[in-house]
Amino acid sequence: RDESFPFVRVAEFGPYMKRTYGIDRLEYPSISWIEPGDCVLTNDCGHIMWVTSVENGRVYTCANTNDRWAYNLSVDAIDAVIKTSDLFA
Repeated sequence: RDESFPFVRVAEFGPYMKRTYGIDRLEYPSISWIEPGDCVLTNDCGHIMWVTSVENGRVYTCANTNDRWAYNLSVDAIDAVIKTSDLFA
């Protein structure tokens, strides 16, 4: 099986992380749940972005779409969080 599949298809990423690492997808997250190293899924579930920092109520992310780094992502645009930061704890 091609393990890169979940990293190409956004819809498969959450189930892959649950199955492989036991990490749940947290729906409608509070900003207090989000930490650097987490993945956030946008409202349209079209993008996964990695959280680089959370500062002063703002979530900064990176993603390969448009080579975004330290992108200030509106919390309102976040549909779910996958607590990948737990892998680094």
